[in-house]
Amino acid sequence: MTNSELAQVLFLLLLLVGLAQLLGWLFVKMRQPKVVGEILAGVVLGNAIIGRLPFAARFIEGAKH
Repeated sequence: MTNSELAQVLFLLLLLVGLAQLLGWLFVKMRQPKVVGEILAGVVLGNAIIGRLPFAARFIEGAKH
C-alpha cells in the first residue's frame, strides 16, 4: 500500500467517524438513541456515497475478496 492509498483510507475513516459523531449528536438533541445516528452515518456513507468514489471503490472491492 502506497502512502497515497494509506492517506485515502485514513481520510475515509476520518470522514466516517466524523459523520457518525455528528449524526449521533444530532440524534441525541432530537431525544433519540445516539447509536441510531451512528448507524445511519454508516449506511449513508457506505456503498451509497463512498462506493461511488473511484479510489474508494477499489478498497471496498478488495475487502469483499
